[in-house]
Amino acid sequence: MTIPAIVRNPHKQRLIVLFILLLLMPCLVFAQSFRGSIRGRIVDPTGSVIVGATVSAKNTAIGLVRETKSGDDGAYVLAELPAGVYTVAAHAAGLSPVAQNVRVSVGADTTADFDLTRIERQATQLTVTAQAPVIDQTRDVLGEVVERQLVNELPLNGRDFGKLVALVPGVTVEPSGVAGTQFGFGQFNINGNRDRSNNYALDGTDNNDPFFNNSALNQVGITGAPATLLPVDAIQEFNLQSQFSAEYGRNSGSVVNIVTRSGTNTLHGSVFEFLRNSALDARNYFNTEPRKTVFQNNQFGASLGGPIIEDKTFFFGAYEGQRENVGSDFLLNVPTPSQITAAQAVALGTGQITAINPALTKILDFYPQSNTPQIASVVRDKNDLDNFILKIDENVTNTELLTGRYAFGQSNQTFPLGNNGGFGKGSRLPQFAQTSPTRTQVVSVSLLSSLSSTRINEVRFGYSRYRTSFSSLDANFDTTSLGLDFGNGKTGLPEFDFSVPQLENLGAQGFSVPRGRTSQTYQILDNFTWLHGKHTFKFGGEFRYATIDNFNDNLERGIFSVNVGGLDPDPVVDALANFYIGNIFVLANTGNTQRTTRNQGLSFFAQDDFRATSKLTLNLGLRWEYFGPLSEAHNLLSNLAPDGTLAMVGTHGLDGVYHRDLNNFGPRFGLAWNALPNTVVRAGYGFYYDYVPQDLFIANFTTSAGIATNPIGPSPVYPMNFDPVAFATPNSAVPVLTPITTGPFSIFATPRDFATPYTQNWNVNVQQKLLENTSLEIGYVGSKGTKLVRLYDANQPDANFNYPNPNFGTIDVLAPISSSTYHALQTTFRIQGVHGWSGFATYNWAKSLDDASDGIDFTAGAAFPQDSTNLKAEHGPSTFDTRHRFTGAVNYELPTWNALPKALGSGWALNWIVSVQSGRPIPIITSDDTTGRFYFNQRPNVVPGVDPILSHWNPFTGYLNANAFAQPAVFA
Repeated sequence: MTIPAIVRNPHKQRLIVLFILLLLMPCLVFAQSFRGSIRGRIVDPTGSVIVGATVSAKNTAIGLVRETKSGDDGAYVLAELPAGVYTVAAHAAGLSPVAQNVRVSVGADTTADFDLTRIERQATQLTVTAQAPVIDQTRDVLGEVVERQLVNELPLNGRDFGKLVALVPGVTVEPSGVAGTQFGFGQFNINGNRDRSNNYALDGTDNNDPFFNNSALNQVGITGAPATLLPVDAIQEFNLQSQFSAEYGRNSGSVVNIVTRSGTNTLHGSVFEFLRNSALDARNYFNTEPRKTVFQNNQFGASLGGPIIEDKTFFFGAYEGQRENVGSDFLLNVPTPSQITAAQAVALGTGQITAINPALTKILDFYPQSNTPQIASVVRDKNDLDNFILKIDENVTNTELLTGRYAFGQSNQTFPLGNNGGFGKGSRLPQFAQTSPTRTQVVSVSLLSSLSSTRINEVRFGYSRYRTSFSSLDANFDTTSLGLDFGNGKTGLPEFDFSVPQLENLGAQGFSVPRGRTSQTYQILDNFTWLHGKHTFKFGGEFRYATIDNFNDNLERGIFSVNVGGLDPDPVVDALANFYIGNIFVLANTGNTQRTTRNQGLSFFAQDDFRATSKLTLNLGLRWEYFGPLSEAHNLLSNLAPDGTLAMVGTHGLDGVYHRDLNNFGPRFGLAWNALPNTVVRAGYGFYYDYVPQDLFIANFTTSAGIATNPIGPSPVYPMNFDPVAFATPNSAVPVLTPITTGPFSIFATPRDFATPYTQNWNVNVQQKLLENTSLEIGYVGSKGTKLVRLYDANQPDANFNYPNPNFGTIDVLAPISSSTYHALQTTFRIQGVHGWSGFATYNWAKSLDDASDGIDFTAGAAFPQDSTNLKAEHGPSTFDTRHRFTGAVNYELPTWNALPKALGSGWALNWIVSVQSGRPIPIITSDDTTGRFYFNQRPNVVPGVDPILSHWNPFTGYLNANAFAQPAVFA
């Protein structure tokens, strides 16, 4: 008998056992909800509360019915209701029943009070109020619900729902409107938290990529473009919550709950086509070329939903595609034939070589042939996407709802990613454009069971798979065809940087390609709600398992940076002459970087929404989080061992990459007080723990990319040595690059006691109902981040370049030692259905300070310090600090124009989205790191009395005054 490999693997055995236990014990393991609830009070004609009144809610669209009775205080709660419109009816003996239509939103409580004042028998009063309330009377949760009407009507650039996230108070994005710190599509910072600190859920199940901790759907591809899209027509609504209750966790920033549409008893569908064309666009202010940049984007799709069996089984499906072609216009700086000839003569004249290596001239043949130093060029960018979603809902019985959903997205992108000169920047030439295919799949199944009118249970399972890779159009180019043995065994031209702006780089970006990964996550969860008197108890928790097959071969082609100066007054001739003689600084690695990393998490929570009085609700909770240490399927991780040596996990007393942290208890407290009939005072405080994404451990932007690719073990990654003679000599039999197998090496490490980062969040705010459907909210919001991750060099040399530990070079350490603070005044004005107007507007006045804004240096200085021995000098405004930000989202339904036929004169609307914000801090660093440590985060000195902003700047000059900054002294 053959035993399957998955059963023989002890790690997977434990996973299977735990998975089975979770399925067998749904009442013992719990987690968060993505639904809403209705609550209120029942009073009689005298104003006294009615005990035992029957309250029922029916969603006629899907045939769902829920019933409960009012308690001793006349209050009732209908919990765990799917988003939608419900007809809620209340009746008591001897009194006329009363009903009203109530809209339930994601993660929100909707208040529906009933005053049974009419005694006329058989009479029914129906009040149509199908909007969610403009003030929340029972919970202290910051955030915003964006309902179906706004999702459907508002103009979304690129049809990305993430643009709506950016409208929420406290949210800040990179000035282009698509990112937070990483310049990634759809990422955002909220209330001083990092853009990696958000938890994305789709229909209540995991929608996170554990590698970057981005949304699996709508994640970034190349240069901030979307890799996949969740069809907008498939979104019922979404709710972004910050400073949330104990039922939510995993991250400290926010929870983005996206609920997809379901089929109903009525067949409904849509078909659309959107066209964006540069012929219809205004010229960008910074587009200074003679002709306008070409842009063509077609987005198209359809949706259809309806009944399979009326009141029992429903379906909904949606497809959205995109075909985007963009022309990136460049004025390319290329060498002329005369400059190449002159450079060869200068190189021979140095006496360092006796002949020109023809292989090097073949490398220069990648430049377009031109007799002028600048030529116009266009790189055709491409971003083609196909996305669809299918959802089935089944009312198994009157008390059980089964839902299954499958979402799919894939894309194929081609974009240039380079610069004219600059170390590690890559080339702008079309043949070196970067390519990235992506495929995402997200599955969820849930079973909601109403065990009684006071007890509700839900089991949910989620699975996601995200696959992507990054390469270049020349990925299959055989470098041996040049007549040169680079010694790395890789295809694709290495990156050649000529260090002068008058000459383009050659080759794809060495710091970026090739690399790729397949991320998979499994999630099992259950929650249980118990209504008992004035208490709404909820118990919950979840288990997550993430595994990532990853390779990170950047630097394995090599970066060849040509040293310049002194050979010829023409900077191009000087650079090419140094190229021919091999006067080059080279950064290159070699080794097998394929790894399968994994981690798991477990959490439990208990909370109570306690109606202390009819005007005061307390939200009390406690959550425990566990984030398991990173592991690797073949034990290929390493770290500094207790004896100070670099060791593989499992040797030298290194029983794991770092120790488990089991102390992550997060209390939550909130209150909502109806101080006046239309005034609610809310306050909250809580501890929120943060998941550290895997890329910070295994694919960081450091000398050694992470603990998975240190120069040790059965699959080491070594630096390579450059032989300038082999490079410059024709037909040399010696490889240009050879592995360096003896140290001291630069390595990557983490502390053995790696504490879980956490943030304390608090707020005090007042919500005032102004008119029937308008409200104003003003509040103070604060946060304090502790043990946040950052980078530093634990082996920084002294002024004489003596290393504290001579056994190693740089020791890049990812450590939870950073902190942050955030304080803000936040205001929100809401309007719902007032003379056709709906929407909201927000203003945020804030200040965010920290020691580091990320755990990786996507933005200069975001994670790595200028001086690792003086981390206090890094304290200052966050890279995402935005002092002022105003946003608005408004929909206006135009009145019917009776002069036209009804089909033409009705149903029209005007929509606006506006975002205005002050500028972010600009990281200013020197172009030449003169510290001798090569951190590339050296800040220049400020020249006293010189304005850093040019008084009459324009797109050609830029707005920074270079004369306001001075290069620090060498080795300072």
